[in-house]
Amino acid sequence: MKIPKAFINKILSIDEDCCLCQPIPELSPYFFELLTKHRSKMLKWSTFAKSIKNLKDADNWLKEIYFFNQGGQKFNSVIICEEEFAGILALHRIDKANKRAEIGYWVNHDHQGKGLINKTISPFLNYVFRNYEINRIDLIVGVENEKSISIAKKSGFEKEGLLKEYLIFNDQVQDVFIFRMLKSDFSHLMK
Repeated sequence: MKIPKAFINKILSIDEDCCLCQPIPELSPYFFELLTKHRSKMLKWSTFAKSIKNLKDADNWLKEIYFFNQGGQKFNSVIICEEEFAGILALHRIDKANKRAEIGYWVNHDHQGKGLINKTISPFLNYVFRNYEINRIDLIVGVENEKSISIAKKSGFEKEGLLKEYLIFNDQVQDVFIFRMLKSDFSHLMK
């Protein structure tokens, strides 16, 4: 479903077909449509897919992440490609005292396999390092999530180690890898 241009509140242009936008509530019907269509596929790695059961939940969730953006606790962006809701790229767990945060993303299954995160992550990181007092960004990846492991490596994140029994998804304890990007590492990658 195409998103009206009036709802595309750009934060950052990636290319002529793709941008990062504010997660405004007007995007709720587009988000909920994708969630409904791909819920079974999303449940493996997504924490929100289980809790958002109707359009009101989707609206509340987008309002919540929008307000977290305004308060500086998170920086969530909606990936819009070809006027479609293609995913979310977000900075969360922002720790201002220690100048660190975690990055996370979700890609609509209709847009997977097209290199979307590889295309958007460097401009996103550049924006974050220029506009936030952040020195370190962690990427937490399930050990079985081969796509995200590949994205971390291609994007220049350094693997720091294994965190045993770190997350619980669908009542299953998961081991994860922790990858990191330091501001100084990113500066070197951009040269």
